[in-house]
Amino acid sequence: DYTMHAVTRTGLLGPKFDLVDGTLEDAKRGNVIGSSQVGPTATQLQRALTTRNVGKTLEDAAPGSAAWKRWNDGSAASAAGS
Repeated sequence: DYTMHAVTRTGLLGPKFDLVDGTLEDAKRGNVIGSSQVGPTATQLQRALTTRNVGKTLEDAAPGSAAWKRWNDGSAASAAGS
């Protein structure tokens, strides 16, 4: 697995292989086809347009959201105390 990942990342198999491989991975994960090439923008846009909770989708898409989303919920304090 590591060898194939290394070969893919170096580009030895060419851009067509990367495109096909990314498309297959998107299909396996249930993402928007092509989102591996354009980043998370396509999937986030699809979620924002197809879900009722647009605010939650925008909050998840914001830069650094993983850091500040749970900033003050007490989980860091309880983890430090245990």
